[in-house]
Amino acid sequence: MTEYASADKLLADLGESAHIECGRETSIELARAVRRRFATRRCAFALEADAGCPRDTVTSHLRFFSQLAGGAVHHEDAVAHFGLRGIARAKLRDLPASQAALVRLARASLFQPEVCLIERPLSDLDAEGRASALAWMSEAEERGCRFITTLQPLREALLMPGIALWCEDGRFIEVAHDEDDSTAPPDGAFDEVRVCKIPAKADAATLLFDPREIDFIESANKQNHVSVRGSLYPTPLTMDELDDELSRFGFFRCHRSYIVNAQRVAKVERYTRNSFNLTLNDANRTSIPLSKGRAQELHERLGLTREARAAHATSEAREAHTARTAQDGQADSAACGGAEGTAAAQAAPEGASAPTSRPDRTRAASPTGEEDPKARTARDDRSREARGGRGGRAGEARPTRRAARTEGGPR
Repeated sequence: MTEYASADKLLADLGESAHIECGRETSIELARAVRRRFATRRCAFALEADAGCPRDTVTSHLRFFSQLAGGAVHHEDAVAHFGLRGIARAKLRDLPASQAALVRLARASLFQPEVCLIERPLSDLDAEGRASALAWMSEAEERGCRFITTLQPLREALLMPGIALWCEDGRFIEVAHDEDDSTAPPDGAFDEVRVCKIPAKADAATLLFDPREIDFIESANKQNHVSVRGSLYPTPLTMDELDDELSRFGFFRCHRSYIVNAQRVAKVERYTRNSFNLTLNDANRTSIPLSKGRAQELHERLGLTREARAAHATSEAREAHTARTAQDGQADSAACGGAEGTAAAQAAPEGASAPTSRPDRTRAASPTGEEDPKARTARDDRSREARGGRGGRAGEARPTRRAARTEGGPR
């Protein structure tokens, strides 16, 4: 385990980005050390206390710093990268903490820094903001920029490119990264059921937690903590002991410093090429780092690879079934049409045409093809009755013009 005796020693010996869990005083000391050591290099600072002029809008604020930095990066490019178009005309004093944090990062990006110190780079950001911040940091680091981040919890420090450290009594202690020390549990280990309680301390009392109550376990500052319902409780067990005890209950060693309850994992995200994150559905929607070397094992443990293969097979089977159903329907329609035509042809007398769908109801044909006399007489009677009822009630005869003139007298 590597240790650095002071901030100056850390900056002198470190050849890559450093992300440090520390307090406010240590962050101020690191900012001073960066100014002393890198005075001749292009530096940028994104400090929480530096919020800019409250009356400035986001656009005017970034335009000013773009000009101050020499215009190497246009302020509109920073607005687009960090997703600030929707608040471009908003005043800085009206911004919530998450948007103010993105503006600070956008301002730092305008300088194309060689060294950049950022306070709490991810703590106030949502998932989309974190993705933008981590993408910019990864790109800048590939160009040679060195980042020093402070005031964040260790689990956020482990998400960013570089090494993670914590501060204790003025010393900076590096978190060991060992991607190959995990071993898969034996076959059937998850099927074993037994009584298990995880001890933890709360003041003078010893608490015993059921594994199902635990969201995750964190190792920081040489102390292991159990997270239950959003609160952390110190436990005397080592990470290896906890891993052995809890692996049979669905817990997964996602990082050297973290053991997570796989049942609490709500989202698996990949921010950058080497940065993975687990979002839990606990009270705080906690983000837990996932080691690159253990990502594949977690996907297999959660059945995500099998699920993708099964979905593909189901889709192919559904398409094949739809095609067979369509072919069978066409064959049935053809068979039914042929059978009906044949039956109609057989039922019709020789030399006569097939009946229509709406037969003539007013005229019946005799077998010889002429109209039946009885049907003709009935039709004539109906016609006379209809003519007799046009001028009055049915059955009354309509008076002629001569009779009307006689009754009414001379015109």
